[in-house]
Amino acid sequence: MDKQAIVDDFVHAAIDSFVLSKTCYLANGTGNVIKYNDRIYIVTCRHIADDIFDERNFNEVLLRNKQRIKKDKLRYIDKTNSEIDIGLIEILENNLNVDYYTLDNFEFIEEFKKADLSKSNFFLLGYPESISIKKGTGKNMLHFSYMTLPKKDKPITDDYIYLDYNRMDENSNRIVDTDLISKLPHPGGMSGSFLFQVKIFEGRQEEIWSTSYIKVVGIQKSWNKKNWIKCSNIKYLKALLFNVNRV
Repeated sequence: MDKQAIVDDFVHAAIDSFVLSKTCYLANGTGNVIKYNDRIYIVTCRHIADDIFDERNFNEVLLRNKQRIKKDKLRYIDKTNSEIDIGLIEILENNLNVDYYTLDNFEFIEEFKKADLSKSNFFLLGYPESISIKKGTGKNMLHFSYMTLPKKDKPITDDYIYLDYNRMDENSNRIVDTDLISKLPHPGGMSGSFLFQVKIFEGRQEEIWSTSYIKVVGIQKSWNKKNWIKCSNIKYLKALLFNVNRV
């Protein structure tokens, strides 16, 4: 393994740990815990939130540290249109021991296509159904994270960015801390994963890595079996938070 790969793995592992502590599994999708104005929320895709609160049999959210929140301790409070696909759920449970994002972890980009996305990688972490392990009537959810780049033949728009996810390629993903290559898993279940812009880390491995190198800029909403995933601009979350907190 070359020196750059070692540095890349160090950064990937640091980001993975930071993101995983704030990520949850819900309704066959992925959610993200945030705190705003002393209230705790889960941000996910609208279509995932809709699944939780319709008549389907999804009764709880699984947080890190084996914490579970029953549906009666959740309140679906706002959502964007179905195309942008962001849903906001409030956690009503008291005395939770959870890690969370704040708005300092976000960068609200007004127009993706005008932003400088050079010298950046992009990171996502979520819970693909294809790698979950069934245990009796429940599941042991395994997370998956990866670094990727914008899809060259899918133009970036103001509201959407398309990212490489070529799971048909047998040599599509190097496993962190090894020289092994693995095929990417089916991404079903990754919907709701936050998209992070990761500024290229050019320091030495022994330097302290800082979360200032990464910012939430989008949320994964869909995928295409050919070779890409689609993420919506997270700027629309601002309006949802403002609306529910001005009352």
